[in-house]
Amino acid sequence: MFVQFRNACSYESGLKADNRSAVPSYLAVPIGVRVRPPFRIYKVQSDGNPHFVEEIQTLDGAEARVRELGKVWPGKYIIENEETGQRVFISTPDETKN
Repeated sequence: MFVQFRNACSYESGLKADNRSAVPSYLAVPIGVRVRPPFRIYKVQSDGNPHFVEEIQTLDGAEARVRELGKVWPGKYIIENEETGQRVFISTPDETKN
């Protein structure tokens, strides 16, 4: 349907439709390929080992998610940027002990 609409618009305006993408080919992701979010959240276990929780698209989103998780699963968390290897350490308070 979109192709028909695009072709109809191009005929009316006198412009030719083309199939070129506005996205540079080196940035294009093949159809069916999943792009992994770059931020990974880990919960630090009592033995000190990290336990993978989930992946998030942005650092702000990951920090917000850790705050949410900390309300039900308090403790220490690591947010790791897969692309740069940088880590952010966050401790959430155990509100049941206050």
